[in-house]
Amino acid sequence: MEEYMKRWILLSCALFLFAGGLSAQQTTADIYGTVVLSDGSVLPGVKVILTADVLGMQTTVTSREGNFRFLRLLPSTYELKLELDGFKTVIQKGVRLYAGKNVTLAIPMETSALNEQVTVLAKPPVIDTRRTTVGMNLTKEALESLPRHAAHHRGHEPHQRSAAVAAQCPQPLVGAQPGPRHHDQHGRRRR
Repeated sequence: MEEYMKRWILLSCALFLFAGGLSAQQTTADIYGTVVLSDGSVLPGVKVILTADVLGMQTTVTSREGNFRFLRLLPSTYELKLELDGFKTVIQKGVRLYAGKNVTLAIPMETSALNEQVTVLAKPPVIDTRRTTVGMNLTKEALESLPRHAAHHRGHEPHQRSAAVAAQCPQPLVGAQPGPRHHDQHGRRRR
């Protein structure tokens, strides 16, 4: 019986770790950018408008360092519009995002006495060298409710302990197809 328990625990742990790896697949990407002048200096306070069919519209303003970012975007083709009084409006079309592949852009702006607009078709984006990861935040109560060791859970079957830990995890990412659940949120087997 003891050998059976050990095998069951090892199998449960392996399946739990494998399932965790599957849910860690990234389905979104980020756009990072810097707005610069022709002399290389950065430009703060630029209104940056991001549009796409899958998104609608999002707006941000560049920081003191001339940086902007749009996070957790779905894979699609996006358009950026940059505006600031006294500068030519820049429209960058064709910014393509792929799942898990961040894009970093350096967008130049020029001063203008008139209200002008410049349209730029996107070049292949520079791939962001930052690593895209998935994380999870647990409350103190959730951490304390996790099993500490097998002796702590005498009287519980190994699959019930695994289900209790799995119940603390977030739901699968959008678009993922979870399999049927055979346990409730307390690790009890459903009938």
